[in-house]
Amino acid sequence: MKTTALNLITLASCLLFGSSLVAQDFLIGPRVSVISSSIQPGDLLITDADEFRDFRLKARESKFGYQVGLFSRLEFAGFFIQPEALLRSTGTEYEWRDVTSGDVTFSDERFFFLDVPVNAGIKFGPFRLQGGPAFSFLVNRSSELDDPSTYERRFREVEYALQAGLGVDIWRFVFDVRYHYTINRSDNNFTVDGTSYDLSDKPNMMVFSLGYDLTGRN
Repeated sequence: MKTTALNLITLASCLLFGSSLVAQDFLIGPRVSVISSSIQPGDLLITDADEFRDFRLKARESKFGYQVGLFSRLEFAGFFIQPEALLRSTGTEYEWRDVTSGDVTFSDERFFFLDVPVNAGIKFGPFRLQGGPAFSFLVNRSSELDDPSTYERRFREVEYALQAGLGVDIWRFVFDVRYHYTINRSDNNFTVDGTSYDLSDKPNMMVFSLGYDLTGRN
């Protein structure tokens, strides 16, 4: 997985910098984003036969996430292509409720992804209309739902998504708002006594981004 991600980034970088020699405009710079996620798994009834208890599990709060990384852009004849490489952190808080006793506990999860979106579109003055594919590779994760003695936890390794949105360039600042729609069904579940429970299906997101053009060509 990591080799595939590295090869993809290396290929994109070679194409990007090679094309910049003949492109009308080439931009590159840092980028930060705030992410609002729509992960809302249903209220699951889970039976733990070893403990002779039933639990209800649901997402109590889908936490805001963030991205940091680099963006680049090639512009030509009113069109553009904008590859990016970003590290993303997102999280969710889950509520466990013991059906018998009524006791409630909370568990946090946090995921770290390498995101590689490649948007293309049209420019109208300072405004942009854009869309394209995005590839996300799981780099690391932490989960309080893990319990090696009882639960087997599984996570998606790679996500494929489509993005669409609007952008505006003001001086050297690059603003974007995008909707991130996950295509592939996620492998995000855990197993209790041989029974698998899905925690979420397709985590979709709104992404609000700010970049800064280091070339000064905007």
